[in-house]
Amino acid sequence: KAAAQKQQQTAASSNDVGTTAPAAAENGQTVYWTPHGKSYHFNRNCPTLSRSKTILSGTLAEAKAAGKTDPCDKCAY
Repeated sequence: KAAAQKQQQTAASSNDVGTTAPAAAENGQTVYWTPHGKSYHFNRNCPTLSRSKTILSGTLAEAKAAGKTDPCDKCAY
């Protein structure tokens, strides 16, 4: 529940594309996900997030704790 309280809807911001999951885990990079999706994203402006009304953000550990275990095929490789 504490992790859920830390999550917040994000405003549009840019993020590097092509960052790998291990690098994100090591440097604490912000990742993005939706409440009902299964993937996490490194780019807030990823095309696969474009139809989402609610986009949450946090660390990779928080995303995985929220059940987002699949890296996006377009921005998290």
